[in-house]
Amino acid sequence: MKIPAHKTTIMVHCLATTKAWGLGKPIKAIMKEVTRWHVVDRGWRAVAYAVILGYGGERALGRDLDGDGDVYEETGAGARGWNKNTIHIALVGGYGGHRDDEFGKHFTPEQDVALRTEIARIEKMAGRSLNLIGHNEVANKACPCFNVRKWYESAPPIPVTPKPTGFLAFLLKLFGGFK
Repeated sequence: MKIPAHKTTIMVHCLATTKAWGLGKPIKAIMKEVTRWHVVDRGWRAVAYAVILGYGGERALGRDLDGDGDVYEETGAGARGWNKNTIHIALVGGYGGHRDDEFGKHFTPEQDVALRTEIARIEKMAGRSLNLIGHNEVANKACPCFNVRKWYESAPPIPVTPKPTGFLAFLLKLFGGFK
């Protein structure tokens, strides 16, 4: 996967779901339900987001209109006027939140790591930094229920290391990786 040159922004969202709704639910089931909300309930062509991140940091790929497995090239449906040039990422949780809440009020440390990792992954594939914003910066909404820039600058970015391939991957699998 490669990030197209016209993608200039990563926008963070939340699903506005309760902890009870998302805890212990497999990420595939979450993606299936959110897709139903968007396709059946709203009449959209597909789920709005490229990626959804669960409470345990699980990652599900979403909107893939052409079925090629590349969710980053798609025009999302996360914010009117911001879809063509934006990659939308959603966090499970955020119900009852406010636009300036702290990240940890609604989301887990695992989601913190997963979101930072996803941002780093996207920027590595793009070969450049992208503008990072929250949905609440372009719409009169609480979503994602924290200040994205403040959160992102509160800790160093997470480096993304390439997955081993070939013989090294075989050995790591055989011996259980590094401890």
